[in-house]
Amino acid sequence: MDWAQYLSWIAIPCFLFVVLLFKRNRIFVVLLCTLNVILTWLWYNPAYSYFTCTPSTTTVYPSGFDLQILNDISDAESSDYAVVERTEINNMIKASFPANSRAWISNLDRQYTIPSSLLMSTMISMDQTNLQEYITDFYDCDDFSFNMFGDVRSVPVTSFVQNQAPIAFGVVFGTLHNGVRHAANVYVTLDEGVVCLEPQNDGNVSCDGMFKIVDTLII
Repeated sequence: MDWAQYLSWIAIPCFLFVVLLFKRNRIFVVLLCTLNVILTWLWYNPAYSYFTCTPSTTTVYPSGFDLQILNDISDAESSDYAVVERTEINNMIKASFPANSRAWISNLDRQYTIPSSLLMSTMISMDQTNLQEYITDFYDCDDFSFNMFGDVRSVPVTSFVQNQAPIAFGVVFGTLHNGVRHAANVYVTLDEGVVCLEPQNDGNVSCDGMFKIVDTLII
């Protein structure tokens, strides 16, 4: 807990005390001050707080991924990897969408790492999402896409961790050329640019080749 957090324990109760003291309602002042101290303690105590994220002490990543192989590729290439701001990654991906798309974008991070297609294709081949059984509504296109997204983004490749910038890999929603609504994945590499991925069969295609229109991107 830093000095600003300690200060909040004192400043807010004192402010309430000064304001409400003039109203001669000292019981109410005491109750408010007590409540503030309790809530502040809960806010800053990671054992009880529901409002903050605390680091996990356990590193877990999906089965099927060989972290040593991925790190060997990354270590050999990482000097070439690009770390870009979210606005830049958004513009790159939007430029690959069909011209009539007006995609709503949700960025989960401030910066992203753009790796090589070798690293990306290796991660995709290791991932086992495509082995899942398709079950209508229960485990369909959106489930495949989010499962793949979670798998790829959770592998702690050293260069991504050091840069504090996750791989540029997301989930995209839109309408296919046959009029059917669909969810898939999208990623960016240095040598292939923006690619849309069908996680049900690990097939790569251009985003405008897959979609007639894109309306949502989560990355």
